Amino acid sequence: MASKTYSAEALVLRKTNLGESDMIVRMMDSQGRLLEGVAKGARRPQGALSGRLELFNRVKVHCAKGRNLDVVKEARLVRSGTRLHADPAATSAASCVAEFAGRTIQPDLEVPRYFDLADAAFAAIDSAYASHLPAMVAAYVFKASAMIGMRPSFSTCVLCGAKAPASGRARASLLDGGFVCDACASSSDTAPVDAALMAWAECALMSTFAELDKAEVPEPLAIDLLHMAVQWAHVQADVRLKSASQLVAYMSVL
Repeated sequence: MASKTYSAEALVLRKTNLGESDMIVRMMDSQGRLLEGVAKGARRPQGALSGRLELFNRVKVHCAKGRNLDVVKEARLVRSGTRLHADPAATSAASCVAEFAGRTIQPDLEVPRYFDLADAAFAAIDSAYASHLPAMVAAYVFKASAMIGMRPSFSTCVLCGAKAPASGRARASLLDGGFVCDACASSSDTAPVDAALMAWAECALMSTFAELDKAEVPEPLAIDLLHMAVQWAHVQADVRLKSASQLVAYMSVL
């Protein structure tokens, strides 16, 4: 007989208020699966779950299986990020990560590295320079896409494999998956882009978050990189990163 209770390590991606003191929590477990549960009394200031199930937190939860939704009985905080909750720009960046992750996970599909990637993204955003936040979000979107079978190609043509130019102008098709060379452009719906943007997109895809934080991404290109990631998420995964516009707004006043 299957156990009626279980424990899991998870990342909190979304919360929805339920009644006066409860909430529904949407999380990603350590195997990269969707975990949804009702956290009873979590909104009571003195409740046992109060403060633990905040967005972007890494938690250890003990749950009871339910007919429709499981019930979160206990939660222990593993990692939080003060800046993720206190700084509007960092909150917006982390919200983009949470939205993309939450919309692309499934209850019964295991993608173990997906958990580690989202956790690393939250940690990186919590410590990154403010001007680097757009590039961090773009890097996460591109890396996460690659992990779930939608890998972009920014350094070689997605249709023939020709190498992307190092400078000047290039062409891209997000629907086809990235850079498209001039010879293949007639058979694809492309748009002109700066070759430097394609190079930075490749850097975001291939570098670690720590390496990207040390890189000097020019601010205009960082914003363009974020816009590219937002469009990519919409075209490839049907995910609209609503918090991205807020992040751009915050960047304009830094």
